[in-house]
Amino acid sequence: MNIRSEVFSCYKMLFRTTKIVFNGDIAALDASRQKIREEFNKNRFLSDEKAIRDLLKVGRDADEFLRRCIVQAEEVKENHYMARIRDETILQDNFLFNPDAPIPAKKPRKKCSET
Repeated sequence: MNIRSEVFSCYKMLFRTTKIVFNGDIAALDASRQKIREEFNKNRFLSDEKAIRDLLKVGRDADEFLRRCIVQAEEVKENHYMARIRDETILQDNFLFNPDAPIPAKKPRKKCSET
């Protein structure tokens, strides 16, 4: 596959991903699509193949981050939200915040002249 078709493929992939990730959220969808267009247009006349490949990697990484890490939440009633978790979303353990948890004191640092 030549570099031009790889760039076009990455562009389309990001648009498809935003359609899935921001489904139903017109403002987020418009903002993400505008940012994608802006970034691709900014580098439109780039000719260095290594730089283009580096940017393609950034695009693929952004696509993976959007697919795996972004979760939409919708308020279903006051102070109650429903998260739209997709199959590819990374799920990790969540811990409740404990405001009374002890915070360890910082150890005093030695100055170079004290050693």
